[in-house]
Amino acid sequence: KPDRIHELWAHVDLLIGTIEVLRLWSGCYTPMAMAESALRAGVRQVVIKMGSEGAAYQSDTEPFTHQSACPVNRAGLSIGAGDAFNGALVAALARGKSMSVAVSQSQQVAAKVVESGCGVLGWSE
Repeated sequence: KPDRIHELWAHVDLLIGTIEVLRLWSGCYTPMAMAESALRAGVRQVVIKMGSEGAAYQSDTEPFTHQSACPVNRAGLSIGAGDAFNGALVAALARGKSMSVAVSQSQQVAAKVVESGCGVLGWSE
């Protein structure tokens, strides 16, 4: 239930979710409202994946920011693109990249997965 999720959010440093899932858990309808709801619950950083609309993020030290999606030359299967985004984001942040750079790099990775035509299994890089 959303109220139980909000209790857990008080212990979360980085929340990554799709706009659909965060809409359900936050009860909010805009990415900015979703991010603010998560921050009020105690999350330190939130990243909202919005598919072809890009990604948004906000933290307890950075304002709400939206990044447009990377262009995709060929739309293939998107299976694994979200997980690839998550992994790339965590790896970039662990290497000390700023949230802006980490989200941008993660979107590039997700776009490559979609462009591969075979989802994450088709990307060789």
